[in-house]
Amino acid sequence: TSDGYILTNNHVIEDADSVEIITSNDETYSAEVVATEPDADLALLKAEGVTNLRPVILGDSSAVRPGQDVF
Repeated sequence: TSDGYILTNNHVIEDADSVEIITSNDETYSAEVVATEPDADLALLKAEGVTNLRPVILGDSSAVRPGQDVF
């Protein structure tokens, strides 16, 4: 989200003592692990001091139909 919440894979951060986020314009922020879901391999981070990230639209789960591939 624009205020610093970042979705990543759990296996990327699971053994980390600290987490840093580096943006595409080389800005670096420290981040806190907010939540993890190892079975789904997901983790939610909160980057400190971020106010201008461009959010990614993940999709509309109400538009998914039986048999469709989802990621």
